[in-house]
Amino acid sequence: MKSEKVLFLTQTAFFGIIAAIIMLFEFPIFFVPGFYKLNFGDTIVLIGGFILGPVAGIMIEFIKTILFILIRGTSTLFIGEAASFVTGCAFILPSCIIYKKKRTLESAIRGMLLGIISLMMVSGCLNYFILLPLYSRFFGLPIQKFILIANLVNSHIHNLFTFTIFAVIPFNFIRGTISCFAAIVIYKKTSRFIEKIVVKTKCRNKL
Repeated sequence: MKSEKVLFLTQTAFFGIIAAIIMLFEFPIFFVPGFYKLNFGDTIVLIGGFILGPVAGIMIEFIKTILFILIRGTSTLFIGEAASFVTGCAFILPSCIIYKKKRTLESAIRGMLLGIISLMMVSGCLNYFILLPLYSRFFGLPIQKFILIANLVNSHIHNLFTFTIFAVIPFNFIRGTISCFAAIVIYKKTSRFIEKIVVKTKCRNKL
């Protein structure tokens, strides 16, 4: 039992480290301000959650966030990193919970679709009611300043509501979609690799 817990924690940490490293490679999206950037860190968290379960998914998301802060630091007073963790959990949890109940491709796709919807809803509400007001308060800038910055790259953005509708929600839709697509592509090979490690470790523990 103890060895299984150690194995679980080791695998969780492994996925968290890989996710944090991949998270460092970010790229911008043309229709949102430069402070919104995509990465494939959520793909690794999703795969880890599928293999190890939803609890592990949350742990991997947390490890990824902490390691990213330790490596890169923060330019948002930890607000952006905390938001990334919360929205990541909103995406990972529904996906992994549904897949855990029935481990089929159909179930995985259903879970990921629900995860994407959850990600868009949570990110939209979080930005509208909490994040942008917090940024405005801590950086001493009016919210309209952020709106003007966004308007330079997306002419549809004129206020907080349109910022949420035309920037935050579409951005997170793309974030969730590319993470799911990448996870589908590489999940089978990754899961088989991890399963081989699990079997070998259990056999050694029995000797």
